[in-house]
Amino acid sequence: MAEPVQLRLTPVEMRGYDESLDDITMKWGQFWASFTRPARLISTVHSFSFDPLRAALQAQARRIAPWYREGDPRGWAWPWALNYAYMYDTIEELAPPLVVDHYALFWPQNTTQRETMPQIVRTAFRLPQVVEQPLPALIPGRYRERATCLEPEEPGYPWLAVLLGHDVQGRWTPQTWGSVLLGDIPLALCIDVQTIPRGRAMSQVTAAYNRLWAATQTANAVRDPESQAGFQAADQVLEHLGTQALHLLTYAVLVQAPTRKELERRVEKVRQTTASELQGATLHLDLIGGSQGEAAKL
Repeated sequence: MAEPVQLRLTPVEMRGYDESLDDITMKWGQFWASFTRPARLISTVHSFSFDPLRAALQAQARRIAPWYREGDPRGWAWPWALNYAYMYDTIEELAPPLVVDHYALFWPQNTTQRETMPQIVRTAFRLPQVVEQPLPALIPGRYRERATCLEPEEPGYPWLAVLLGHDVQGRWTPQTWGSVLLGDIPLALCIDVQTIPRGRAMSQVTAAYNRLWAATQTANAVRDPESQAGFQAADQVLEHLGTQALHLLTYAVLVQAPTRKELERRVEKVRQTTASELQGATLHLDLIGGSQGEAAKL
């Protein structure tokens, strides 16, 4: 497979946006309905440093310190600058700020698609900006695989754990992942998108439809909510397979923490969040023991 186009996405600011959430969701769905190439969506939640602001305040304080000592009015801001620099120190110590960055990897079909992919994505998702930019190193340094985590071989690097998703329910919208990405845990969310060939998809869904029809619609059917929901889903998929692509999604979350104990706490919190606090959907995450190195390849 050719090298992917690596894009950094500037997200939509929902406040003041002139389209409703349903309209945005529908347009995003239209893009994926016709998209048949492999893709991978990655959002990273990582620490943000106040170093530039702090450095500017400290430089200002040094510049006006002589005036302040001499009682010159031009030095009035000297204590103000130092207090604000100290405030940023305190914020980073008590509640380290986090920022979210979004990336997308697409494996284009040809050179033309590769060259136009940034514009295609920006237009399809109504994004302010899409630029070609390499993906940052999500797993820094060297790691030793443990049963349920990845242990850094050198001090100063975080402990890591990879969670894989299953049992996905609900409806995805641009706001679904807010409780995960806007929380207080550094992590990386990866959604891998693979298109199932239409012929194979039609065959598999038809077989599932027939099995579920026999289990739910015949005179001898036993009442089972899960089978009924599966039958309705298969019926809906068959209705759209003629004109839309069917995708296989793999969900992975890379969680990091300074210690193994803190990593375990954060892993459990992320699992609880995706199982019960996503907007309009649920996703159950499992920590796959003995396969952390393999799962990290996502």
